Amino acid sequence: MSMKEILSKICGLACLGAAAFFSFSCAKSEGNSGNEDELRHLEAWIQVNHPGVKASGDGIYVLSDTKADGKTYGGENYVLFDYTVRSLDGKIQSTTSEAIAKQVGTYNASNYYGMRTFLAANEGVQVGILNMLEGMRVGETKTALIPSWLTGTKKRADAEAYFKHTQKDASSYIYELTLRDFTDDVVSREISQCTAYVHSVLDAQLDTVSYGFWYKKLAGKDTVSLPSDSTIYINYIGRTIPDGHVFDTNVADTAKFYGIYKSSRTYTPYSVTLAEEYANYSMDSGSSSSSYYSSSSSDMTSGFAHAISLMHPYERGTAVFISPFGYGSTGSGNSVPPYASLRFDIWLVDNPND
Repeated sequence: MSMKEILSKICGLACLGAAAFFSFSCAKSEGNSGNEDELRHLEAWIQVNHPGVKASGDGIYVLSDTKADGKTYGGENYVLFDYTVRSLDGKIQSTTSEAIAKQVGTYNASNYYGMRTFLAANEGVQVGILNMLEGMRVGETKTALIPSWLTGTKKRADAEAYFKHTQKDASSYIYELTLRDFTDDVVSREISQCTAYVHSVLDAQLDTVSYGFWYKKLAGKDTVSLPSDSTIYINYIGRTIPDGHVFDTNVADTAKFYGIYKSSRTYTPYSVTLAEEYANYSMDSGSSSSSYYSSSSSDMTSGFAHAISLMHPYERGTAVFISPFGYGSTGSGNSVPPYASLRFDIWLVDNPND
């Protein structure tokens, strides 16, 4: 994959990834404003809980702001942050914090907890979130009440124009954001991140195969190439980088160790049907249960398939690759976040049915 193709894939899917965040309050429709009652409710809530706080920007209420000395956000395309979202009664709606999830009893080992990346330079991000980001510095934590009419993504002329448009089925929420970083070049950031991971965690064992893709043979003496019309069997473990979150495996003991075991899933070596081009490889888990190696039941991500194409009989290897070779700007469910670089440990095994 060329640099141009990588950038195209990143940008082409970006709106989908950004829109997925905070989706519980983003449905919208044009129409007459029904926000007067909501405004009175919010102002009463402010008077009781944060007296003296006034609306700012397009109408958000900044409840607290812990300043930091990092660089100031100036409208860069990609923003990296931690967040927690609460309803006005304090109930946690969503969080990137593992500690908070455990505290409120919503923790799931299969879910990814940690910093998120989204594309801010489009109409796929809530107006209220963009208001919060204005002037923030890296390391700063800001908490704000975002009214329901600012949970949409369409930019309007001013605060009054937002207030006059109702967001269907939307609610007002309290957002706590911690700005971690920002960049105009998310691909280069992933490359730097993966390079550091390869050298620090894997002791520089991996070889650069292509831009944004590394692979290393760790075990196996066979040098015979796999026939393009053959079917092979594999086991694997998938991790996000750099935190090492194990999001998927077809090995039962490994799944149990990392707390992601599902009794409804069949844990057995998966069959991979090869082809002349690895883009045409397909994999069958032998089960209707979903897994995270692909976007459907038969198509593998290009990075996973590329790694297999480099392997030989009974080989064990490790591949590391940036998000355009994986799940791009959309991620995969709750387990793989947008713009996540991945590591896969893969080994070829015998047909379990023989």
